[in-house]
Amino acid sequence: MNNSSVQTLEFPKTNLFDEGLLKSFFNLQVANVKRTKASFSLVFISVHPMSEIYTKSVVNNEDYTLEIVSAYLKKQVRNSDIVFQLSNPKNWVILLSNSGEEEAKYFLKRIFEEIPIISTSQEEKLQVYLSASIIEVANSKTKYEDVLSDGEESLNQAIEMGPLQMKIIDSYKEPEIEEIKVSIIEEDEIVGGILYSLLERTAIDYFDLNIQLFQDGDQFLQSTWYESGYTHLVIMNDILPKKSGIEVLHELRKMPNNKKYIILMMSKRKTEEDMIFAYESGVDEYITKPFNIKLFEAQVKRIIKRIRS
Repeated sequence: MNNSSVQTLEFPKTNLFDEGLLKSFFNLQVANVKRTKASFSLVFISVHPMSEIYTKSVVNNEDYTLEIVSAYLKKQVRNSDIVFQLSNPKNWVILLSNSGEEEAKYFLKRIFEEIPIISTSQEEKLQVYLSASIIEVANSKTKYEDVLSDGEESLNQAIEMGPLQMKIIDSYKEPEIEEIKVSIIEEDEIVGGILYSLLERTAIDYFDLNIQLFQDGDQFLQSTWYESGYTHLVIMNDILPKKSGIEVLHELRKMPNNKKYIILMMSKRKTEEDMIFAYESGVDEYITKPFNIKLFEAQVKRIIKRIRS
């Protein structure tokens, strides 16, 4: 701990958000988890009872010290983070947006190391210790009341562990299962069947692949299968009867929500010009035939996992 940092200035009254607004900001962050797949963390912080404002016979210093701590916490966060004062004035919650558990642990380590020694108006120097708990939220079905209850309980456990200790809660880190639609557009029934079987047995954590097989681009576009809001992986041959893969590609990229489509183009054409044309037209991956099945499976897994990154 840095004991050379002594606060002697009077801090202005710190206007923190109160607990009444925490639920609203929490629900906004949960909605963002559903939309962006990015987790956030809540850091519960308390002044530890072993702090010298409680162990020394000091009069009228508690309110002043808590105000100094509030100002210190508010100064340490990013513009995108928010500090809330809980109903117990010794406790705070810091909402770290777009931050997982590891970022929260690093943040807390810095908070613990840099908290200043406080000089009171009576010329006494008081050391303040903190305890904390961390909850990372990566599941959009998480309920505010559950997190608040677990956060406060784990904070009490951290206090019992001693000053400068943190308790980690893992209950809300597991994201919910996300459905991804997969369309295989391939005229050759054997190749289409191989791809279908391959994807059907491909296990990817937190994803459920809903697969449909089409033998032509026109059949695909005439269906209502591709119109939903799900993330949609389209694996198609470039040469197809009626509507080619390039024509399907152009139709999908004209749609207002075209970013939901992840498009893999399979082709026997291997020239640089053909590949450049495909990429400029909007394909995400260009796979030349014949292709290696294990390599193809690895590519699909990488693409799907990237959705959550």
